[in-house]
Amino acid sequence: MINKDEFKKEVYEDILRLSKENKLTSLERPAEIHVTLDAFSVENDILTPTFKLKRNIGAKVYKEQIDEMYKVIDEKTLKREAAKAAQ
Repeated sequence: MINKDEFKKEVYEDILRLSKENKLTSLERPAEIHVTLDAFSVENDILTPTFKLKRNIGAKVYKEQIDEMYKVIDEKTLKREAAKAAQ
C-alpha cells in the first residue's frame, strides 16, 4: 500500500516529466500540488452545472491547503537561495 506522501511524490514527478516532454516553461510547471480524494462536483458546489471551476468557492474550500503549498514553495525558495549564497 502506498502512503499519501509517496503517491503525491509519484504524481508530481509524473507531472514534471510530462511538462518537460511537452516543453513547458518553468512558469507553466506547478511548483507544488495537493492531492485530495474529494472530487470536484456540482453537488459540492465547486463546479458549475456546465462543469466549470468556481474559483472563488474552490479557493475558500481549499484555503488551508493552498496556504500550505505556498509555505512549502517559500521554504524551497529560501533553501535554494541559501545554497546559492553559500557557493
